[in-house]
Order: sequence, then C-alpha cells, then structure tokens
Amino acid sequence: MLTLALLSLLSPQLQAPGQPPAIPNGYWNAWLESPGGELPFGLDLRRPRGAELSKLGNEVWNAALVNGSERIEVSEAVWLMDSDGASETWTLELRFPHYDSVIRCQTALDGAMLSGEWVKTSGKDKLTRMIFHARYAGESDPKPLALDRFRPRPFPPGAQAPVLAPRYRVQFESSKDPAVGIFQVDENHVVQATFLTTTGDYRYLAGNLDAGGLRLSCFDGAHAFLFQAKQVPGRQVHGALATLDGNFYSRDSWHETWRAEPDAEIQLPDAWKEVGLKPAAERPDWRKFKATALHGSTIELGALAKPGQARLLVLFGSWCPNCHDEHRYLKQLYAKYAERGLAITSLAFELGGDRSRDLAQLARYQSAMQLPWPVVLVADSADKKLAAQAFPIVEEVKSYPTTLFIDADGRIRAVHSGFSGPATGEAYERLQRSFEEKIEAILAAGK
Repeated sequence: MLTLALLSLLSPQLQAPGQPPAIPNGYWNAWLESPGGELPFGLDLRRPRGAELSKLGNEVWNAALVNGSERIEVSEAVWLMDSDGASETWTLELRFPHYDSVIRCQTALDGAMLSGEWVKTSGKDKLTRMIFHARYAGESDPKPLALDRFRPRPFPPGAQAPVLAPRYRVQFESSKDPAVGIFQVDENHVVQATFLTTTGDYRYLAGNLDAGGLRLSCFDGAHAFLFQAKQVPGRQVHGALATLDGNFYSRDSWHETWRAEPDAEIQLPDAWKEVGLKPAAERPDWRKFKATALHGSTIELGALAKPGQARLLVLFGSWCPNCHDEHRYLKQLYAKYAERGLAITSLAFELGGDRSRDLAQLARYQSAMQLPWPVVLVADSADKKLAAQAFPIVEEVKSYPTTLFIDADGRIRAVHSGFSGPATGEAYERLQRSFEEKIEAILAAGK
C-alpha cells in the first residue's frame, strides 16, 4: 500500500497540456482481477530520455513484465490522447501484437495508480477481458518485490512454516496424465515454480508460501495463471512434505482443481514417442501438403526449401507461449546449422477464425520474433482433433508445438510433441541435447 509520504512526493507532478500524465519511472505491483482473486505480476515502466514518438505522434515508453526470474519486454508501450476540444483523456496501451492482446489503462491517485483492462482475442468472435490495476512500488531493484508479490498472510507466533518438496507428482482435474511440479523456495518463502505436462510447461511461475498456503501467478501477455494450494491436514509424505490440494485459474473463465504428492522420481512420458506417423498407405507426401503463405497464396511445403535439405516442420500457434519459447531456441539452432543445410518451416494453427486476420496476425508474429524462415497458415482453428485432420501426416496432435525432423531424402525421422522451455531447468537442458542429436542425425543422413 502506498504511504502518505510517497503520495505527497508524487502528487505535485502536474500534467502539461498536450503531454501524457507524469507518472513515476520504476517498478509497479500489477495485478489482474481473476475469478480466483488477485493475479499479480511485476511491471517495469519507464519514460526514456528524450521520449520517442510513434508514427502517429504518440509518446513511446519502455515496459517489461516480471515473473520471478523472467523479464518480458513489452513490444509497444504507447500513450494515446483523446480530446473533445475541452479536455484530454490519456490512455496507456501495453501492446502484445504477437499474442493479439493489449492492456489499456489510465492513471489515478496523481499518477501512483494505473487502472484499466487486459483484452485478448481468444477465438472467433471471442475476447478475454480482465480488469487491470498497478500500484507504484519504487525505482529499486525488482527482486525484493517478490517478497510481497501477493499480500502477505503472516504466520502466527511460534507457528512452523510449511515445507515444499522440490518435485511433485501433480494431477490436474482436466488431465488423465500426471504433471511434474518443480518448486524452489528461498529463506523468505519466495517461490519460483513451474509445471511440466505432456502438452508443454507453465513457464515462469512466481509467488509465496505463507500462513494461508501456496500462491503462484504468471502473466506474460498471452496467459494469466493463478495457482493456489494448501497442505492437506494429516497427509504427509517423507516427514513434513505434505500433499497439496489446490485450485488453478486461467484467464477470465477457466477453473480446475489439482492435487500434488511429493515424488522425487516422477518423469513425463517420452515426448519422442507421444505422437506417431500415420501408416504409409494413409499418409500423404508432406512435400505435396498445401498451406497458405502470408501473402495469401497457396503453396506446397516442398517448395519452401531447396531440394535435398534436411528440415524441421513446426506445428504451432502465435497464441502459444511454449511455441514462442521453442521458436527462440530454434533461431539459435538455425544460426548454428543453416550453413550445413538445415531448413525450418513453421505451420500455424490459429484462433481468430478469420483467414485474413490470421494471416495478418502471423505476419506480426514473424516480425516480432524475427524468424528468418517461412511461416504459413494451415488452419484457422487450434482444436487438436481438427488439427490432426488438417495435417494428416501424424496420427494426432497432442500439443503445440509439435516438431517433425526430416532428412534430406524427405523421410520423417522423428516427431517431438510439446516443448519444455527454459523455466524447466534440467528438462530444458535435456531437450536441447536431444534436439541437437536429432538435427545432427538428419544432416548426416543426407550425406
């Protein structure tokens, strides 16, 4: 909560006519109002020296989202002014064009508060909307802010703090497959965590462990996650490491329960064996498969690289943060292997439901990610059953992304389902090793 002293320092900052509100530079404790309560995240917001103007003449700021150890630069942070001739109304837009989402907010409390709404396209004629607030926290290093990411619930005098195991077997209500929960807790009960599932990981979750239990959250421009859990009374495994019963809220509508048991040995199924190819007699030649190029014409996949090149085909969605993680990693691999003949093509399954809108969204995605290879549209639906019908090379699509490894002779040598990103630590390191091994194999096969 802001102190009166801080407010008194902020209140004299006046807004000059024709200029955006004079809000302070630094870190903000931001949150979305979710069905499960406040969903907090960090926001770093600063006016650059000699603030730039956008093409429309609006002032451009620097902004970043903070979730634990992750910092996500906001693509565009722009002040927009609306005037009726007698008064001005200024709105700050934090834009995530590669996710087709935006936060729009205005100032309050003499610039010490921001309030507004996060809006994201989440399907054909469907928008996610969540109320947004941010409270100025100071210009200091953001790490101490993790101590009160959530409003603290102090332990009673003499009470023993709960203990978390580093690894849990997690069963989400909506999934038949168990997930893996990974937790790191410091001496201040600040928690950094993620969940690995057969469809991908939940990326960087941050929060606290206090008298009310465990709370974790993440907002990355596409996903808004809130996890809550309490230890089950009387349920203990390995001493004080108790079973967790929890609730999971995603965006403005999704809710499910979850339960976690300590399990140091829990592993996900082999992602290289999760998705198979259709029998050869039923499987069309992938080189003849047709998709829509970003300029709107139909093109065969075989025409998107030189004959005799090994290549990766990546089934993804611009709406998918795990796909963003994989594409960032694939750019590293492309820089390493392109001269040896590796080609990559990204095949999109979008949410917009309108082809022209989806193509425009993919163009924004390719530009924002700076992908040096072709991106094409396969379907304007991300439904996994429909995806398997739209791309009848594989038996099923279990996850976005799904990656096919193809040698120079056009033979599909391997299929990898999902992606364990940098938040997963050792799992990410193992994935990197296995991807490089497969790429070396498909390059060698063409010699």
